[in-house]
Amino acid sequence: MHDMRAALTGGLLLLLSGAVHAHTWDRGDNELLKTTEWSYEGANGPAFWTSIGFPECGGRRQSPIDLDPCDATPARTLTPLTLRGFNRPPLYLEAENDAVTAVFEPVWRGSEPELRAQDRGLLDNLKLPFPGMDKLKLPLPLAGAPRVSGGGLPGTFSVFQFHLHWGANDSVGSEHTIQGRRFPLEMHIVCKNVKYRTLEEALRNVDGIAVLAVLFETTSQRASARSLSGLFSSRGIIQLTPALSRVRPLGAEAEVASPPSMLQLMPVNTNRYFSYSGSLTTPGCYEVVTWIVFAETVRVVDVELNILRSLRGNNAAPIVNNFRPAQRRNGRILRYRGGMMKGLNMGFDMGFRGLGLGLGLGCSRL
Repeated sequence: MHDMRAALTGGLLLLLSGAVHAHTWDRGDNELLKTTEWSYEGANGPAFWTSIGFPECGGRRQSPIDLDPCDATPARTLTPLTLRGFNRPPLYLEAENDAVTAVFEPVWRGSEPELRAQDRGLLDNLKLPFPGMDKLKLPLPLAGAPRVSGGGLPGTFSVFQFHLHWGANDSVGSEHTIQGRRFPLEMHIVCKNVKYRTLEEALRNVDGIAVLAVLFETTSQRASARSLSGLFSSRGIIQLTPALSRVRPLGAEAEVASPPSMLQLMPVNTNRYFSYSGSLTTPGCYEVVTWIVFAETVRVVDVELNILRSLRGNNAAPIVNNFRPAQRRNGRILRYRGGMMKGLNMGFDMGFRGLGLGLGLGCSRL
């Protein structure tokens, strides 16, 4: 399985995993350098990242931050995000326990990694989403990885990977906070600016990376929400849990048997979001990220959170509280785009996205 994943991705997805997770990424080399270990606690924790070899973690445009709608600039003229291909599930999706999180590495039909693998005949035995898809010629922009633009993003970005941050209990877990409130789970959909040919090049430029952040929360109404979800497609995170349960050991990998689309992992209403300029939230903390943090949440239930909390990292310790504390804004502009979906805003839509919850933002002017 590992050999197939390496061939499918050409090593590219693994490089980004290192850039935002467990190892140092040197922008001058085209390889991972495992020279300095870091963690979320103790002598190698976030407070010490700058002193153990990651000076950029002390920059003035660091992430995450607290998102206060009362201190945000209303951006009523900001256009909605344009999401192309987000409704298509990946051709292949693998979960990996990389010692600090669960990383998901998707490959889409027509993407560069898929075409390279196809040339080598490695996809012959993979299940396709529906019969005859292997003969389907997808026109651009449907071919390849999903792309996002608009919304004030400095270009068009293609989805690269996604990963999760969670807490030891429901009161903590997310990296971003809203008016000081932390959520039990946050997902980062990491995207690369398509104008840059390589990740190395993107990491050298302030407009190189965009991250779509999704906040999850539990709800006391989960029983009634489950009955509603039975009428429609399940929340996308449900489709990830079987693979997550198989990557409990450090370094374990597992294929997602029925991959969800990116849209199924996102809130129904993507028209409401915060946006600001920031950084990767892990070493090397490069300040090359445009953040989009959705203002509506997706529902998560106890069994899903407990599976994440059962993952094991170094020394077989549970992987929990894998989030960086909020960083100073240092005068950065935080923009907020409000707005409702067209039609009924019922927490789900006919696109079969995850049942969502609206955050009660505390400023009526927004």
